[in-house]
Amino acid sequence: MNFPTKSSILTILSFIVLIPINALAQPTGTISGTVITQDDGTPIRDVNVAIRNTRYGTTTDPQGIFRLTGIPAGTYTLTASFIGYEPKQTRISVEKDQTTEVILSLRPFSYRLSGIAVSALRPDLEPETELGDH
Repeated sequence: MNFPTKSSILTILSFIVLIPINALAQPTGTISGTVITQDDGTPIRDVNVAIRNTRYGTTTDPQGIFRLTGIPAGTYTLTASFIGYEPKQTRISVEKDQTTEVILSLRPFSYRLSGIAVSALRPDLEPETELGDH
């Protein structure tokens, strides 16, 4: 009587284990793009770019470019934010094995202050030592 060898049993078990993993893998795509200023189109570095309500996010490089990979296919809200600019949100669709390209333009934002008053309290100070000839 022929019994299966250890290697044939391991081969069969590995197929049984790996097939369900591949079947459960979600189709994914990529989002890439550039973040620029709205007024003159200058790239903005270090902008936070994220997909709302997910764990996916990154920052732009010195040329304002970003790339998010391994994004499950679907429709999302992409947000871009940076200090001094109004946050930008846009709806995007990610397709399986495709790269979705986007250009996000941010508008400068400034805070208007009504006025600033600076005051300080200082008790009269007497020097502990006198400077001069000793």
